[in-house]
Amino acid sequence: MNNTVDKGYTSDSEVSHRPDYIVVSHDDLESIRTQQS
Repeated sequence: MNNTVDKGYTSDSEVSHRPDYIVVSHDDLESIRTQQS
């Protein structure tokens, strides 16, 4: 699977550093960070 930026997904390397996160769009990821903080 090539999770490319133009598809709105995080890179594989970013996901590997966040194993507790599923592959979501950057906007969704920011929302998750905001809700958890």
